[in-house]
Amino acid sequence: MGYEKEHCQRGGKTQQIVCAPDSSHCHSHLTTPEILFVRYFLVCITYFLLLLSYLLCYGYRLGVPGRAIYILLLVLIGFGNGLQIEDLLQKGRGHYHEALIYMAGQTEGNNITIGSDHDFRNKTVLDFYARYLPQGKRIVYFGKRRWVTESPQWIMTHHQGREYQPPAELTDLHGHHYVLDREYRYSNLSGWHWFIYREMTGHQDK
Repeated sequence: MGYEKEHCQRGGKTQQIVCAPDSSHCHSHLTTPEILFVRYFLVCITYFLLLLSYLLCYGYRLGVPGRAIYILLLVLIGFGNGLQIEDLLQKGRGHYHEALIYMAGQTEGNNITIGSDHDFRNKTVLDFYARYLPQGKRIVYFGKRRWVTESPQWIMTHHQGREYQPPAELTDLHGHHYVLDREYRYSNLSGWHWFIYREMTGHQDK
């Protein structure tokens, strides 16, 4: 995004201040720090499952009580995995293609001008899915430097928090007003949410 970020503590929450380089124009919103993700514990989980398999086999050989615990734990593990798989099948790793096709359909002209809060992550995904755009449409990505001089029609923000709720509105350095248009959620295991903001100040295709 064409902004620099700073953080300070207010009221027990992290206040994220979003500013443009070499500018006094800033806006802010409250965020809850996201620290722990399942992927941080993948190595530990792997060894835990190996240990659990050993304990289950040992318990199975102890007779009826051990076998009952064995079956119960397998059912619980299967049920837990089933919930995660169901969520993955419904939401996937994120509806990036769907989001891009929506912006293309809502953009007049050929250029889909997009800015985001993370140039590397979001632009990498956009570059991949650009090949699936309707004929004649192309992405014009507004990176950090370009955003200082002009504004895109669309802003994309991303987040990985399961219960995160994005702000309803954004305003950029040039006074352009954006409203939350679409939310595209992911399954919370791999990927991130995308929140699509549309400019409401009469943007023209460039």
